[in-house]
Amino acid sequence: MKECRLLMKTRFIILLITVAIGVVCPVFAKDGKSGEISASEVVIPAYDEDGRIAWELRASEVTSVGEDRYLAQDPVLEILAQDQTSNLAESDQGVFNLAERKAQGESRMTLTGSGFEAEGEGWSFEDKDRAKKHRFIFEENTRIAFEHPFSELLAGLPPASTNPLLPPTQSSKKKKQENTNPFPSIAYAERFEVISLKDGRHQFLLEGNVSVTTENASISCESAEIQLSKGSDGVGEVSGIQATGSVNLKQLGRECWADQLMWDANDSKVSLLGNARVMDDEWGEANGEKILLEKGKGRAQVIGGKQGRSKLSLPNLPAFSFPSKK
Repeated sequence: MKECRLLMKTRFIILLITVAIGVVCPVFAKDGKSGEISASEVVIPAYDEDGRIAWELRASEVTSVGEDRYLAQDPVLEILAQDQTSNLAESDQGVFNLAERKAQGESRMTLTGSGFEAEGEGWSFEDKDRAKKHRFIFEENTRIAFEHPFSELLAGLPPASTNPLLPPTQSSKKKKQENTNPFPSIAYAERFEVISLKDGRHQFLLEGNVSVTTENASISCESAEIQLSKGSDGVGEVSGIQATGSVNLKQLGRECWADQLMWDANDSKVSLLGNARVMDDEWGEANGEKILLEKGKGRAQVIGGKQGRSKLSLPNLPAFSFPSKK
């Protein structure tokens, strides 16, 4: 009798079947009153080639809108990596193609993972290669926040000082107990992709009016690639940046311009490539096809190229007096 009452209160019966592509799909029951084919509180796992769960879709309601296509309300997509970390994507609504392992939606989506939080509208998801990676694309009103204040690794930055590039509420001169901002590094772009690799690393590909601001430094450019790797504490840390097109780097007491900027956390230098120029408050201006900024040494190595000779303009030096001969 209890089972009969349960079925009477439920609009449908949900069954699960396993299909060859490694996705468990719901079999929907038709609502006798409205004719709608849907299911509530649905959980749909997808498997990789080794039989492990690659990702899992949870939704408050799923409605069939075509062959292998389902409209999901309040979808939560959890993506599992081989290192046991996971990314969590949440939105109000999205259409999922289970056969092709794709999804898309217009409403805002938030994607959180180890060391980062990304969000934007006009999103799409693709399980591009079950053995290698997943891909999210955000087309509008995008934002990426990183837990790692990677400015301390960029060349020539002091260990701690006031940051004129951030508003007062985020200034590093505040007392440590008041600094509760979990994401000190923020990136904006017109469009970006997040590629999640199976080993837990992430690649962020940003396009159009890119800006990256962190403590004591900011970068603006036309496009950028940011690498996120697992740090010593297991949390994702920014491990590399490649910025391209009208690059502008601002640091305390220094501003740089170039066609391209390359930085690797394992290296101690920032490379400025193509029409490179550095303005430094202490040692003046440098121009060249390639300029290397050395971390912690407050100096730059200027390298000429095919476009012409390098140039270094020093600030005015104080007059020196030599003792006269007696």
